[in-house]
Amino acid sequence: MVTLKPIINSEVMEYQINQLRDYSSLFSRSEALSWLKMDFTSINYKIERYDEKWLKHQIRLI
Repeated sequence: MVTLKPIINSEVMEYQINQLRDYSSLFSRSEALSWLKMDFTSINYKIERYDEKWLKHQIRLI
């Protein structure tokens, strides 16, 4: 378990190491190439898998 404190707000968030590793894979060369093609499915998939609460909050802001 890794605990991170964001700079923007004071809410402390805890992440499993596998989750951080999975998110870091988003910055691979193949992922960057898919972003250039406007394909963000892998990002959406990981957000849905790990941060459903955050995603619901973002949708409410729209």
